[in-house]
Amino acid sequence: MAQVEWPCSGGKDTSDVGAAPSITGLEWAGIGDAGLAVMAIAVVTSTACDLRTRRIPNVVTGSALVGGLAIRLAGGDLPSLTWGMLGALVALVAGTLPYLARRIGAGDVKLVVALGATIGPHATLLLVPSAVAMAAIWTLVIRARRSALMGTHPVGTGWHDVETVPLAPAIGAGAVLALVLVG
Repeated sequence: MAQVEWPCSGGKDTSDVGAAPSITGLEWAGIGDAGLAVMAIAVVTSTACDLRTRRIPNVVTGSALVGGLAIRLAGGDLPSLTWGMLGALVALVAGTLPYLARRIGAGDVKLVVALGATIGPHATLLLVPSAVAMAAIWTLVIRARRSALMGTHPVGTGWHDVETVPLAPAIGAGAVLALVLVG
């Protein structure tokens, strides 16, 4: 492939044509700047929707899934796309059981699947437990805040007395933690 100098590189860096240029120099999980942008947009939009309505719209998760896979395909090779699809599959398998147990919503599963397609299976294997840990912390914070506002005990009497908790912020934090761990 021909070498091309990217305008933001200052003449110091060249990349193969077809490869995504890295303005920030970050190549976490091999996704580059475009993958980070897809993730950031998906997480911020999902978080805003989830906090406001307790729903993550299909248009957000679907766009993120297509965007993540398109970026992998734009890298120029089929193995990268396959790796993204494997990341989505790992996320789907990991998210199905909590969904069937009614512990998370379908939008949460679809968000993890879209992020898994973007970051690949290795980072997704770290994303899931990281998101669970962040969700536990997030849930405790929300319950403590609600109990302080209502003057009740933060533990309550069981899961049946708890309103839904928006998990998109925890999933986003788990994705960031997974990327940092994968390096």
